[in-house]
Amino acid sequence: MHLTTYRDLLDQLLPQGILKQNKEKYPKEFEWTCHFDPDLEPSVLKRSTEWRGLFGQADKAELHLRKNHVGEDDLFLFFGWFRKTILNNNKLEYDSNDRNGVHIIYGYLQIDYKISKNSKQDIVQSWMNYHPHFRSKLWDEEHNAVYVARKNLSWNDKIPGAGLFSYHPKLVLTETSRLNNPKNLRTFWKYDLFPEDLPITYHKRESHCIETNDQGFTQKYFKATARGQEFVIAQSTPILDWVYTLLKLNKYH
Repeated sequence: MHLTTYRDLLDQLLPQGILKQNKEKYPKEFEWTCHFDPDLEPSVLKRSTEWRGLFGQADKAELHLRKNHVGEDDLFLFFGWFRKTILNNNKLEYDSNDRNGVHIIYGYLQIDYKISKNSKQDIVQSWMNYHPHFRSKLWDEEHNAVYVARKNLSWNDKIPGAGLFSYHPKLVLTETSRLNNPKNLRTFWKYDLFPEDLPITYHKRESHCIETNDQGFTQKYFKATARGQEFVIAQSTPILDWVYTLLKLNKYH
């Protein structure tokens, strides 16, 4: 198997093209571009010595962050949908036995400061200009911002302020117990991570589920919103302890 670029990887995993939101597909020959956002890993591009992690957000997602006063020293944890892959005839493909996949936390960023078009212009540094949220189409929108990572974490100056996690089972959000999640739904998250007294935006009390199934077994899970981003959780001791545990698993520890 020979993979040189991320495009090579996607062409192997999605040989018929990239799926659009309207269920159509961009053909494989379609010229498309992508960008790192959040941009958390210094080694993937040639960087300035001043580079730090960046995360751009716009429209409703940014407005939600603003309304919830997300800012300096707050921490983003980034999660995504992951599926297992296998090698078949020296080509990478999705494992047909893992169609649903799981949600996994893959990165983090602690905010140093936020930049928008209303910020002082001298706060935008030249090394940042590569990021698409500084370009005119997004930059001119009313709700657009770029969150700049701290150089190091506020509570541990030996750990970078942004980065990627190496995989660990504790980073998996999806409930993997067949007792609690018999249909293997990736939006059924581990209840113990999100107990009933923990408020999280875009979710109601009913998201914290404890119920008895037909066989008399008690199921516990947190029903995450099927499509959503920027879930905001208020600071609490259990949440901080959980975050500290995750970061101790990280390659920078």
